[in-house]
Amino acid sequence: MIYKSPVRRKTKLAKVSMSSLFLICILLLSIVPIGFAGNLYVHLSFDGIDDYVNCGNDSSLDLENAFSIEVWMKNPTDIQFRMVIGRIDTGGLYSQFWYLAVQHSVGHEPNIETALGDGANYSVVRSDWTDGLIGDEWIPVVWIRDGDTQKIYINGVDETQEEGSYIDPGIGDVNPPTDVIIGGDIQSDDYYFKGLIDEVHIYNRAINSTEITYSFINKEPQNQTGLVMWLRMNEGTGDAVYDETTNNNDGTLMPNYPSNAPTWIDVTPPPETWTVSAAEVLIYLIPLLGLCVVVGIATSPLKSNEKVYTIIGVLITIVVLVIFNSILAGL
Repeated sequence: MIYKSPVRRKTKLAKVSMSSLFLICILLLSIVPIGFAGNLYVHLSFDGIDDYVNCGNDSSLDLENAFSIEVWMKNPTDIQFRMVIGRIDTGGLYSQFWYLAVQHSVGHEPNIETALGDGANYSVVRSDWTDGLIGDEWIPVVWIRDGDTQKIYINGVDETQEEGSYIDPGIGDVNPPTDVIIGGDIQSDDYYFKGLIDEVHIYNRAINSTEITYSFINKEPQNQTGLVMWLRMNEGTGDAVYDETTNNNDGTLMPNYPSNAPTWIDVTPPPETWTVSAAEVLIYLIPLLGLCVVVGIATSPLKSNEKVYTIIGVLITIVVLVIFNSILAGL
C-alpha cells in the first residue's frame, strides 16, 4: 500500500487554487477596462435646419443666481452661430433669456458664447478660441454662474475670455415662461445646431473644479446635489430623452419625429476618452486559459470535496473582484 502524504495533497490543492485565482485576477483586471474601450455610444444628431429637443418649463429648470450647465457636443466646420441650449423669451426678443451657443462668425475664431438677461441687466461671456472646438472632436463645455461671476470650461479647463465678456451686476430673473430647448432658438426659428449632442446636465448650483474634472473624465456627474436635469441621450430609439433625476424633465424630439427631428446615431467615442488596456490581445486567450484551469480542477486527483471547495473559492473570488471593480468604476 502506497502512503499518500496529506501534506502533498494540501500542496497540490494550494497550487491548483493559486493558479486558478491568479488567472481569474488577470482575467477580471483585463476585462474591466476593455469593457469600456472602443464601445459605440449613442448620441443625438441635429441637422442645423429645424431639429430640436423640447425639455419643457418645469419650475425646477428656473435658473437663479447660481447654476451650472454642461453639454458634450461635436460641432460642424461651417461658419454659423449655433445655439446648443437655451430658454428664449416669446418672439425671440432676447429681453429675458439665457443660452449657450457656438459662435463661429466670419473673421472670428470659433468660441463658446453664453448670455443671459432679466430685461434690464445682461451678460455675454465668451470663451477663448480652443483648438478642436470646431471639427470632428467631442467637446465637453461647462458654463457656471455664481452671482456676478461666470466661467466657461472646455475640456475641463477654464477658457473664459475676460476681455471679450461683460457682466452687468445684479442680474435677476432670467426665466421666461417658455420652454428649455436643446438645439436652437424656436422663438426666432433660427440658430439651429448642426452636429452631435450628448450628456446634458443642469444644476441649480455652481459646481466646483473637482466636479468638472470628474465629469470630463467619466462623462457623468460626481455629485448629484442640485442636479435638476440629466439627459444621457443614450435611448437609441423613440421620440424622447429621459431625465435621470426625479424631476422628470424629459425631452421630446421635435418638430416631427421620426421624419423631421434629431436622429439617433451610434458613434465611436473620442480617442482622448478611450480606456485602452494592454491586455486587449489576450481577451480571447485568457478565458480559454481559465477554462483549462477549471477543467484541470475537475479532472485533478483531488478528492471530490476538495474540488468543490476549490471551485467555491474561485467563485467567491470572482464575486468579490467584480464587486470591488464595480465600486471603483462607480457603477
